[in-house]
Order: sequence, then structure tokens, then C-alpha cells
Amino acid sequence: MRALLARALQLMVVYLVDEHVPFIELVHAALRQLLHKKEGEAAMQQLDPLQQSYLQVFAGSKSATSVPEAGTRCT
Repeated sequence: MRALLARALQLMVVYLVDEHVPFIELVHAALRQLLHKKEGEAAMQQLDPLQQSYLQVFAGSKSATSVPEAGTRCT
């Protein structure tokens, strides 16, 4: 299961730079949900360091306050 989650996270990294904003927002929301769970955090540890650092913004309680929810705008 962890390997499957790790592969899903790798694919989501690719889609964070998609040209369609609604798709990026969807992936952003999914990453936040996955990485706020123990299973998602464990799967992220299987990724290479560059991918881990890219996804770290979506994980943990500290980053949750600095990243706006999907579909919202920063003011």
C-alpha cells in the first residue's frame, strides 16, 4: 500500500505544474489530504529528496497555515 501511495505522490508532483488551474487545485487539495495522514507521510519518505522537499509544503501542521486552501485567493 505504501509503495502505491508513493507512486501516486510522484504522479501528483508532475501534475502540480499542469496548464489547467482547476486540475492543479484538485491535485493540491488531494496532496494536503494525503500528506496530513501517517500513511501519506510514510509514503513521502520513499521519494527522492528533491520530490520530498517539493511536497513538504503540503505536509505537516506548520505548512498548513501558510498554504491557502484550494480554490481560495491570497489577499
